[in-house]
Amino acid sequence: MHMSKLHICHIVRDNIGGAPRIADLIVSAQVRAGYKVSVIALANISQRLKLFESTDEVVYLKSTSHIISAIKLGEKIKKLKPNIIISHCTYATRVTYLYQLIGGKFKIPYIGYVQNNIEAEIESCYSKGFKMLFRKIQLNFSIAAFQNAKALVFV
Repeated sequence: MHMSKLHICHIVRDNIGGAPRIADLIVSAQVRAGYKVSVIALANISQRLKLFESTDEVVYLKSTSHIISAIKLGEKIKKLKPNIIISHCTYATRVTYLYQLIGGKFKIPYIGYVQNNIEAEIESCYSKGFKMLFRKIQLNFSIAAFQNAKALVFV
């Protein structure tokens, strides 16, 4: 019986900083292990660094609002057809969760990487005014996104 290769899709925010570099190391190891690996970078900048060179497919999506990013992400995920998604950082995990809420029956298991300071995110919710309300909503959505992940990795 012929088994197809497991297809892993990594979702990162931006293509600079620590999270994409950690993802690049993981992607390289998975490619060496024989997996099919793709990367979707939710990028706020147009500069593309030399990351993820070991994989055949890197897709850059301009990151805008959560909803627009989730819709664009869903379109790319449907084309890539991965077996599992690894979302690096809270923002990428929220967008992954949101695309699954919007996409309805199109659900792929995902792993959420927590690579930022959750305590700082919680403390930022205690500022005053409208910003506080938005941060509390965002924090609750982050919690829901992590609760719905099949696994969590704390880095």
